[in-house]
Formats: sequence, structure tokens, C-alpha cells
Amino acid sequence: MIDGLIVESPYKKIERPRIERAEVDCLQTQEIQLFLNACLDPKEDPQNHPLFYTAIFSGMRRGELLGLKWGDIDWATKKIHVRKSL
Repeated sequence: MIDGLIVESPYKKIERPRIERAEVDCLQTQEIQLFLNACLDPKEDPQNHPLFYTAIFSGMRRGELLGLKWGDIDWATKKIHVRKSL
């Protein structure tokens, strides 16, 4: 220490903990149709029908899907704008 100043950062001597990444388990192509057939009967619960399709084919997170409003969909350009997340 020189005149109250630290010459070298003490953080250089600390080893960072390793962050283990969880493996993502995604539906395989053939599993998508099985899933949709099992839980997307539009006659039984028509409100969830677009939600599951959007979830599968957009890759959006749950909070992003639940935060969507009709105004977030640009029908002319066929784009969905994620403006908020719940």
C-alpha cells in the first residue's frame, strides 16, 4: 500500500466459482405434433390454442408470452414485438 492506495487489486487472487449450465430439453420435431394433438383441442379450450402454438413456434419465454397484447402483433409484417414480460 502506497499513501493509502492499493497497488494491486485483491480480486486478482480470488478464483471465480464455475457456473454449471443446465442442459435444455426441447421437443423433437415428431414430439411437437404429439404435444399439440394431446393438449390443443380448440373445441375444449380455445383460449389456450394460440398460446401453445406461439410458444412452440416462436421460442418465447413464458413471461414474454403472458405479457403479450393484441397490439404487439404486426399482422402486415407477420412479426410479434415483445414489449414486456410478466
